[in-house]
Amino acid sequence: MADWDTLFRSNEFAAYRKYQAELVACIIHDHTRRMLNGAGNADRLSGQMEMAKAMLGLPEKLTEDEELHNILQIQLERDIASIDKYLMREFLQEEDA
Repeated sequence: MADWDTLFRSNEFAAYRKYQAELVACIIHDHTRRMLNGAGNADRLSGQMEMAKAMLGLPEKLTEDEELHNILQIQLERDIASIDKYLMREFLQEEDA
């Protein structure tokens, strides 16, 4: 069994989560853009968001350590805030263009 505690507390895992959140934000942004242009599908976007939520929350399911759950919950909240900021920034930049 993997040493989840060490992995989930590592700088490498934090960098991975940051990249993962950026990728999720890009996918959501691209599909939302397509929807606004009449080419996207709301059900597909909803499915993408559910998949992202499941993937971002997966680490919590791999450990029963309460302290680590708290750390992972904070990381998840940061990830979601990062996604929100990315999407707002992208849409604001498009409005200015």
